[in-house]
Amino acid sequence: MARCMIDDAQLDREFWGEAVQTAMYTINRIPTRTLSKGETPASIWYNRKIDVSNMRVFGCKAHSHIPKEDRSSKLDFRSKQLIFLGYCSNGYRLWDAEKQKIVTSRSVVFDEASTQRPMQLPTLVHPSSEDDETQNSSSEPNSRDDVNDSETAPAGNDETPTVNDANNRKRDRKLPSKYQDYEMDFFAALSCSKLPSEIPTKYQDAVKDEEWKSAVEKELDNMKQNETWEIVPAPVEKPVIDSKWVFREKLIDGLPVKRARLVARGFLEEPSLEDEVYSPVARMNTLRILFALAVEKDLHIHMIDFDAAFLNGTLKNPIYMKLPEGLTGYHRE
Repeated sequence: MARCMIDDAQLDREFWGEAVQTAMYTINRIPTRTLSKGETPASIWYNRKIDVSNMRVFGCKAHSHIPKEDRSSKLDFRSKQLIFLGYCSNGYRLWDAEKQKIVTSRSVVFDEASTQRPMQLPTLVHPSSEDDETQNSSSEPNSRDDVNDSETAPAGNDETPTVNDANNRKRDRKLPSKYQDYEMDFFAALSCSKLPSEIPTKYQDAVKDEEWKSAVEKELDNMKQNETWEIVPAPVEKPVIDSKWVFREKLIDGLPVKRARLVARGFLEEPSLEDEVYSPVARMNTLRILFALAVEKDLHIHMIDFDAAFLNGTLKNPIYMKLPEGLTGYHRE
């Protein structure tokens, strides 16, 4: 997250420490599935509702108010353009590029759109054309604005120059001879295989696609081979829970592979009666320890992929589940 923040803000990597602190500040104020609905780690820690109205875009322009006592005359600027880096107990942490140091301030107005980069596509020319490079001669406009002493922060009116600015000339690049039969824009040459496909949420929608239908059939075959269940009449005295199909795409060797998983709706089970949970999958912490030991002892690591490993669990007490969608040859009642 910190790396993406630095890249988006177009800052040097010397600010990685500030980016990490701001990233953790942000993450601690984002709801997670491990907590109750609407709760955040910060709200649990401080035992109060957290106000996030002070949060800003990392690396955006920040116009900090210059106090009256720091101005020598009425003609001096009443604000200074800085760069937002993070938060502190008494305001915001800002980078002063002129003084090359971090300052803090409470009276700040932000221009959060200033970090957005205008897309400028290179113009490809035929190899016979000359490679004309023109340096950008435009100067940075003065973005410091006046404010009233009664205001808490200066107002900013910076405008991002458009791509078609006459002073912002594009660089013409020669097309290599082996590609002279093709005309393309570098930014437009996207790989369709990288575009995310729509993941179905219902069985009826999934089986309309042959790949998803094949994934469902493979999952049912795995359950039959592992003898995951036994088809019996529905008992009257026992609760019968339902099931749900979950569809996901995984990248294997760089290619998307469709997977279907049949899960029991365990939240319908009776507490203290059918509460056994077992997952024969190694925790990530265990894998890290094993890898660390292998490196320390100079050992070889062999990886084996068990297909449908989670089906190898054994329940002590029988759990009754309705026949899943896609299982043919039986009456669902």
